[in-house]
Amino acid sequence: STMIQMGTLGGPSKWDNVFLVGTQKDRCPDSEVETFKNAGPGGTLHALNMAITSVDPNQPGNVTKVACVSVLPSKDLDELHDLVRGAALPEDGIKHTRVDPVLFGKAVCKRLNVQPETITQTIIKTRSFWEQLWLDVRDTVRDSLHLP
Repeated sequence: STMIQMGTLGGPSKWDNVFLVGTQKDRCPDSEVETFKNAGPGGTLHALNMAITSVDPNQPGNVTKVACVSVLPSKDLDELHDLVRGAALPEDGIKHTRVDPVLFGKAVCKRLNVQPETITQTIIKTRSFWEQLWLDVRDTVRDSLHLP
């Protein structure tokens, strides 16, 4: 939730744009899947929204889009596909900003029981990897299409 709070710009409805996806549907009994999706007291979705609201009452948790999928072995992604197809983006779009790795590290280090510097370094290293990968893919596509 800290990443959403720090990195998503906009009003209190920013949480309307979050998808909560459980990825081990094949390992859970139906009762656990229902608890995960439950927005009422005792449900995972309810607990998530309460936790979000407790962090910043001005940005209350309002996550309503929930799907449970199986990644392996069956790759049962139908519920997620249906959820995404039915979702409407806000008219003004979703605006994100790059989260400052130092501030993020300080914000979550106690909850994760990790030194803030470790979190900061991990974010910087991971960003660098993905940025380079994106540049490589972009250049490969550009070269294959003979673009300037």
